[in-house]
Amino acid sequence: MSSTALPGAAGITFATNPVTTYPTHTTASLDNLAAAGTTNFSFSVIAQTVAPVLSRNVDFDVTVSSSITAAATLTAPADGSTGQLVRPTFVWDAVADALSYTVEIATDNGFTNIIETGTSDIPTYTASSTLAATTQYFWRVTASNNCGTGAVSGVFSFTTGVPGSCPAGTTPNVVFTDDIEGDVSDWSRPAAPTGTNTWAQSGVRLNSGVSSFLAVDSNVSSDQYLISPPIILPSIAQSPLTLSYWNFQSMEVNSGTGDDACWDGSFLEISTDGGANFTQVVNANMFTDPYNGKITINAANPSSGSDAWCANASQPLTGPQETVAVVDLNQYAGQTVQFRFRMSTDGNTGDEGWYIDDVNVQSCIQN
Repeated sequence: MSSTALPGAAGITFATNPVTTYPTHTTASLDNLAAAGTTNFSFSVIAQTVAPVLSRNVDFDVTVSSSITAAATLTAPADGSTGQLVRPTFVWDAVADALSYTVEIATDNGFTNIIETGTSDIPTYTASSTLAATTQYFWRVTASNNCGTGAVSGVFSFTTGVPGSCPAGTTPNVVFTDDIEGDVSDWSRPAAPTGTNTWAQSGVRLNSGVSSFLAVDSNVSSDQYLISPPIILPSIAQSPLTLSYWNFQSMEVNSGTGDDACWDGSFLEISTDGGANFTQVVNANMFTDPYNGKITINAANPSSGSDAWCANASQPLTGPQETVAVVDLNQYAGQTVQFRFRMSTDGNTGDEGWYIDDVNVQSCIQN
């Protein structure tokens, strides 16, 4: 038994060497790791027979920790800060010898109600779920390594702002805005691959001015596209980047939630390649107005099984159905994007449809 060279003055010993019986085992022990001169290294254990001459290697990656980690120093969101993002990124100073960090977010200073626990191997972490608006939260970090879990950091608090608004210390920058008034020829409404594309300006329901876009919820199979002009998004340095738009949904529902939420439905898609390909914007990117559920599996609907919005005229005609959607665009920073508002219907009952108005893309510039 042998090994490849170890760094510094680190050594290796084998409990039994050579091994003269089979089957059996031996134990390899590393020693003097404090003198290795590094905290990360790789080596191989080599087993070689005499007759016949055979050789086998097992590779190992080693991380050396010499002591429990110190407490982390929190950086952002700053303690007592307000107007913070509803999906914030937490930042702290790197801790010497730390291999991983645990981040806890709570609604109380004593952390009796922890709403999210996450891990990271770098000194930053982005919340995996959207926090409530205008709400105070508390966060802390614990570093750990091979020696165990270190001391818990101090506790910072912050208060979230309203989704779509810029956090304190930044100024809104309008990247794109369209109130759907007058000439809208920069929006494309291609022929529907199924049925008829009914997207057109309407004066029936709107948020401002005298018109909005409407796609009629048809009583025949259809797949209707409304595509925005290209929009150049700034770099992530202007985070948060958001899309917002007013919309009113009145489409044929099934159960209203879950896998059978909608018979007819609508959803948002995005392209980063000039409109050659579009992918659906998922619920994780929706700061507000998440999808109701899925379109019921149905061969007559071109988007069968997709997450979608739908509503029903039996619901109030104002209030919950009338919503400003706010969408997280950070992952597309620095790219040119187009949005596709897509309505898909089956071959039966129709409804009023989907209205879109006041489409805005915004970034936030540091003061």
